[in-house]
Amino acid sequence: MIELTQLDGTPFSLNNDLIEIVVNIPETKILLTSGKYYLVEQSRSEVTRLVAEYERLVFRHEVSSPEPEASSGAPGTNVPENATAS
Repeated sequence: MIELTQLDGTPFSLNNDLIEIVVNIPETKILLTSGKYYLVEQSRSEVTRLVAEYERLVFRHEVSSPEPEASSGAPGTNVPENATAS
């Protein structure tokens, strides 16, 4: 999510995956895939930079995160499948 500011000064977080188009009219209008839109203080280029920065952060995290260890137990448990309950 990216941090933006509405024209009235209210800060909010926006899921950048929902952005369809960003235009200057002269304020910046962010149109979402749902048809809803937001008018924000940030420029079109600033919104683009924030989205790119967020995407880099997510990608960097995914690339640097170690793979989860394989478990021989049933999914969602730490108990091996052949263990018996006492």
